[in-house]
Amino acid sequence: MKTLLLTCLLLFTLKAENGNILSVEISFKTRGTSKIIVIDKSKMLYSLNEEVKTFHLKDAQWKKVFNAAAKLPPGKISSIKGESDKQQVDAAFMTQITIRTEKKTYSSVMFDDSNPPREFTGLINSIKNILSEFGSDL
Repeated sequence: MKTLLLTCLLLFTLKAENGNILSVEISFKTRGTSKIIVIDKSKMLYSLNEEVKTFHLKDAQWKKVFNAAAKLPPGKISSIKGESDKQQVDAAFMTQITIRTEKKTYSSVMFDDSNPPREFTGLINSIKNILSEFGSDL
């Protein structure tokens, strides 16, 4: 019961400070490839080099993404840095996470897809899991 109450309080606090989370975007870019995934409450758009697929989400799938995004401190997302810089020499995808709320948009700095900051791994894994349910991968 305490856990449920604390989770509700956390989500209410996030909602009050930053507005409700409307969408989550993760982009992977390198010189020859661009992958962009945008997830909102009802759908996931998966773009690979301008070819776009749309997947309809179940409520449980959105809740997983929402809960993972809600754990990130919105005002600090832009200051979370990766531990490697392979994307600078095109040895890894330049990856960026963007969270849109009713009041503001928060974007991370670029980081290597193969070595994301640990703060983002929960969100990235929840997105990977949903993609695998649809038969796609990152």
